[in-house]
Amino acid sequence: MRCDEALSSVLDVMHAADQQTSEEDVGDEEDDADGEREQGDQCAGGDDLGSGGGAGADGGAGAGSGEAADGRAVDGGQLGSGTGAGAHAGAGSGSGKRSSGRKGAGNGGEPGAEAATPPSRTADISFTGRGKRMSASELRSTPAPAKIGAALGGENFTWVTRHTTARIVARFEWGAPPVLQHLRATSSFHGKPSYSFVRYETASGGVGCGRVRPVLRSIGRQPRSCVVLQRMQPVEPRDGCVLTRFRCVRLAWVIGVGNDSYPALEVVDAARIYRAEDIQVDWIDLGDRLGLFATPQNQSVTADERRASRYFTNPFYPWTSRALRPGL
Repeated sequence: MRCDEALSSVLDVMHAADQQTSEEDVGDEEDDADGEREQGDQCAGGDDLGSGGGAGADGGAGAGSGEAADGRAVDGGQLGSGTGAGAHAGAGSGSGKRSSGRKGAGNGGEPGAEAATPPSRTADISFTGRGKRMSASELRSTPAPAKIGAALGGENFTWVTRHTTARIVARFEWGAPPVLQHLRATSSFHGKPSYSFVRYETASGGVGCGRVRPVLRSIGRQPRSCVVLQRMQPVEPRDGCVLTRFRCVRLAWVIGVGNDSYPALEVVDAARIYRAEDIQVDWIDLGDRLGLFATPQNQSVTADERRASRYFTNPFYPWTSRALRPGL
């Protein structure tokens, strides 16, 4: 009986071992199938995307266009180069996660909005800021632009849209890259008047200087991007002037003869303005005429004073890097 019992025990152990081996084989086959599905999912835009294309376990297509297992087309144009696409259109060459109906978050998804390109021409700049509608009579009520009607080519307008700031793409004659500049024409900027000086292309094609007065965005119903300038002109320098030796240009107002008391006006399109110009008073001339103790409070500005006033351009003002201005 002992031998029979021992033999029976051995047979029971062998049967249990065979059953365990069979279950392990079935488990391995299931693991292999799961691994293939997992690998297919990864190729289709899962957590760990490979750089090569492959088909997902659910029938998803690789890089390019194909059909998913559920019959929905996978757009190849939305797939990253060399990257697989899953059954649910998950795509991307980065770390995008596959989910139903969503694109991967990698490079294969829709491209993001491109950075705005800065304008390269003044004509490309849109109007900004709030304008003020002003009647023609109100515009003529101030003495300086009183003859603006003649500058605009006639008196057949009843209102204008006026701004206090004009934006331009500055062009530098020394070859520096263009930059955006703001020109102002306001009686109160941080509590003080601010009227920019500019260098511009004249009607005859030359180069002139002037001071910005009104900035106009429309003349009546006609859109316009222009400024009204008070014109300046070069005059003879003083003998032995050190500023002239360093290329500072001496300027004076252009004032007509007769009853004209203010500088002549010219309407200049914003696209014809080269850049802002830094212009300073000729202090030596001012001191010689009015004395060292003259101030705006104890001196009145008359027509004769405007005719006698002298200014200098300032080529040392750092509009751009000094490395781009040889000789400074």
